[in-house]
Amino acid sequence: MSGSTPRGPVERTTTTLRERRRRTPVQQGNPPTLPTVRTRASRPSVPASRPLPVSRPALPASRPALPAARVPLPASVPARPSAPTAPPRAAAAPVPEAPSPRQAPPGPSDRAASAPAPQTPHRPSSPTARPIPPAPPPLPGRPAPGGLPAPAAGAAGPPVISVRNLVKSYGDVRAVDGVSFDVAGGSTFAFLGTNGAGKSTTISCITTLKSLTSGSIHVAGMEVGKQDLDIRRAIGVVFQESLLDPVLSVRENLALRATFYGIDAKTAKERIAALSALLGLEEFLARPYKALSGGQKRRADIARALIHQPRILFLDEPTTGLDPDSRDRVWSTILDLQKRLRLTVFLTTHYMEEAERADRIAIIDHGRIVTAGTPTELRSTHAKDELRVTLRNPRRFDETFGPRAQRLGDERRIAVESSREAMAVLRDFDADIADFEFRHGTMDDVFLAITRGGAR
Repeated sequence: MSGSTPRGPVERTTTTLRERRRRTPVQQGNPPTLPTVRTRASRPSVPASRPLPVSRPALPASRPALPAARVPLPASVPARPSAPTAPPRAAAAPVPEAPSPRQAPPGPSDRAASAPAPQTPHRPSSPTARPIPPAPPPLPGRPAPGGLPAPAAGAAGPPVISVRNLVKSYGDVRAVDGVSFDVAGGSTFAFLGTNGAGKSTTISCITTLKSLTSGSIHVAGMEVGKQDLDIRRAIGVVFQESLLDPVLSVRENLALRATFYGIDAKTAKERIAALSALLGLEEFLARPYKALSGGQKRRADIARALIHQPRILFLDEPTTGLDPDSRDRVWSTILDLQKRLRLTVFLTTHYMEEAERADRIAIIDHGRIVTAGTPTELRSTHAKDELRVTLRNPRRFDETFGPRAQRLGDERRIAVESSREAMAVLRDFDADIADFEFRHGTMDDVFLAITRGGAR
């Protein structure tokens, strides 16, 4: 037996408790390991083979109910079955699929509640009206508002100007009395009349500068008096008196005019360059307007009227005061523009040889249209061919034709139906004729015959 004293049961128990307290320090009054035991006992038992996210089935209960927030689809539009999604939600109620683009578009709450954003329903594009070409933009760039399709080059299209029963009164005086006519798209239309006949008043009504007393006018599909601003964008007007600033250069005048139509600086520069090449303005673009010749001023005025690319160009006596060479140059420019830009040209003039270039002519007298037609039709109706002869002995000629022959000294003038009749007269009086001239009827003859009372 060793020299150490054996420990009793009480002593061994005390020693064991002291060792445990040193190993696990616990505050007084709290049973050791009790919190751990309670926590484990309060949680549901989880099988060892089950994956960790066991709370996922209960997730829909904590989120707002999706079906309650959605607007039900109309009864007439059945909802399409929802496509399977991955992963499937076992506990959540099925969510209706977002409507297709052809169904009624979802409301705001639908878009907020649904996870994938629904596609925006297709919206048909609204029709656009031109380019001044391009808008249109039309030099680069009408269609212009209210637009009819541009006619093919060299062909007249449907009416772009339609006047019906137009009346314009000043007190008891009717300046325009029931005027009606059409202007075909892409054509040249000459509107003729004496001073005071109602010509200028009619044009002022068409271009929205004066109101109508009664009747109707449609320009490029738009009605005068209701769509005046759009009509003004579709037309260009060259007045007898220029609108350009005499001190500014031609380039500055055109740039300033472009701002009136809201054209930006870059586009204006491109259009000025295009018009300069088309009208031959390069040589005097930098000159003040007042320093230009008459023909150059007219070309600058035409460029001003075309800067916003109109479909219809009004020319109010564009060659008045110009010499024959300048008049011919201006007309060459006008005809070239019409062909290149497919313009409709509405012309007034006192030069009947210019009117003969038109596709169609209307003559107004005392506020009414007295005749209208092509130059050939008007000449055949209102003007005769004429034979002029200078006679050595006019006695036999006078006895034959009597008052039918107009006498001017030794010269006699008679109207003939054709060149064949003229040849027959020349054969019959060959011995008496010293000289002769045969001329076809002209628009001067037509105009004089009508305005002097022949067609009223």
